[in-house]
Amino acid sequence: MPADEAERLAALHRLRVLDTLPEQVYDDIVHLASQICGTPIGLVTLIDGERQWFKARVGLAAPQTHRDTAFCAHAIVGDDPLLIVEDAALDARFVDNPLVTGDPHIRFYAGAPIVTADGHALGTVCVVDTEPRRISAAQARSLQALARQTTALLELRLRTIISEEQAEALERIGAQAREERRRSAEMLELVLRGGNLGLWDLHVPTGRFQASPRECEMLGYDAAAAQQLPWRALLHPDDRATVDRAILTHLAGDTAYCQIEHRMRHRDGRWIWVLSHAVIAERSADGRPLRIVGTHLDMTERKVAQQALEDSQRRLRLITDNLPALVAHVDREQRYRFLNGYIQRTHGTDIGTALGRTMREVRGEALYVQLQPHVEAALRGEPAAFVYTDTVDGRALQYQSNYIPDIDAAGLVQGFYAMTFDITELRETQVRLEQLARVDPLTGLPNRRQFEERIVQSMARSRRSNQPMAVMFLDIDHFKSINDSLGHAGGDAVLCEVARRLRDSVRVTDTVARLAGDEFVLLLEGVAGPADVDALADKVIASIRPAFVVAGIARSVTTSAGVAVYNGDALDAPALLAQADAALYRAKQRGRDRYAMA
Repeated sequence: MPADEAERLAALHRLRVLDTLPEQVYDDIVHLASQICGTPIGLVTLIDGERQWFKARVGLAAPQTHRDTAFCAHAIVGDDPLLIVEDAALDARFVDNPLVTGDPHIRFYAGAPIVTADGHALGTVCVVDTEPRRISAAQARSLQALARQTTALLELRLRTIISEEQAEALERIGAQAREERRRSAEMLELVLRGGNLGLWDLHVPTGRFQASPRECEMLGYDAAAAQQLPWRALLHPDDRATVDRAILTHLAGDTAYCQIEHRMRHRDGRWIWVLSHAVIAERSADGRPLRIVGTHLDMTERKVAQQALEDSQRRLRLITDNLPALVAHVDREQRYRFLNGYIQRTHGTDIGTALGRTMREVRGEALYVQLQPHVEAALRGEPAAFVYTDTVDGRALQYQSNYIPDIDAAGLVQGFYAMTFDITELRETQVRLEQLARVDPLTGLPNRRQFEERIVQSMARSRRSNQPMAVMFLDIDHFKSINDSLGHAGGDAVLCEVARRLRDSVRVTDTVARLAGDEFVLLLEGVAGPADVDALADKVIASIRPAFVVAGIARSVTTSAGVAVYNGDALDAPALLAQADAALYRAKQRGRDRYAMA
């Protein structure tokens, strides 16, 4: 059991991936793992509390097994990057395992843990065989690479979940803001109707200040102090000049009334915010103001709420500015009302300049043409999810965007929220995975899968053109001793040099492929006849004879080959390859460093 089991299970369940439907991208990974390692079974497994569930599987019908019997439950424990069981019947951990003694009769297992960025091993990408076997270092690295790609897919899934949750949070915040506006309006109406205001009366010539009981209560004094409140002394020092200026402006007749927010000191020493609203209530015979009557509304709680809302908006801004995605709110006129910092970091667009402008103005005509159908759908109240291409700094990038309509309580669309991710790296990873499935990672030559496609195509062209073609099956003589003396790195260097020489010794139209280990095969199309085949075979054998220099050491390397000619008869590709393989065997019997014709 992993030491971090509770956190590991929490991370797994956070992905919401268990018991989901099959997905092609995971199916591609298990097919690729099975093909690379040459096993009948490939799996993407996730280890739950009591079970092992398969997100993707090939070669196995069961969707899950009990965790107690799962090989992968061992693979996720510890720090080993790969668990390999070459023969489960000889391994004390698994010899009595019902999956070994019974269906599916597991004998070989290799599993690479799927490890999150937080170090939690959630499961494995693994391959299984019913026969004991080994895998090469290249196959092991490929299996680990597929596990990392699976981790990347799961982390992308997690980011999508987080983005969806954040989008829901944005919607909740929008609803909360609308509710706050409604409540504020209701509160104002209640205050006006109830008259729960502090009333004050200022005699201008003498500065005498009279307060109502509610005014005294608001400031923490009893009603007996109504005639003695030192109102100017209660003003916050930073607000006195502002209050004086507002009153003098009104006294001069420049405003119809005086309204100002300011702070006053409560008797207990704290500061409260009040909304002061006043008008001239009495003038002298010559028109000079004598009295000002006004009200104080205690708005401290409102100020606190406003500050809390501003803090909430600041936190929301901080969160969205640090998301690896473009987050925006667009109104019904397609004008940006909110943009996070992503657009400035990645596109150089100034947020202050962009707000209030239309999407067409900010994003440009060429991009807007791609976005327009989805914008129109969102403004009809229809969620939209799509992929588009944009050029940034001269590079074409792919983005996945989600538009969520902003619908008010009356059912009217007020705009939409947009969340956009750069998926260029994901798409490039998918392309690399496809290339990895068709190309030998060591030599860069076509692999067995690509060769099997090409030989069928080559034979079809031979039949159509009535021109013979030939298959040359070869391997390196005594390659095991080369590996033993030079080490695996030296052996790999020899394989790469053999691949280069083979490519250089044949025509551009011919195919050189590496099937496995030191086995290579050549497709020679459009050969004129036996003499032409002999000449090409001699050239290939001779190209390998010059000494190989590996790590400063000269080493003699030779190759043996078997050649089979196809003349458009009823042979299929496996039969033609079998003829070449048999001829290779005869060439080895005759002393190696030569070829033999089928």
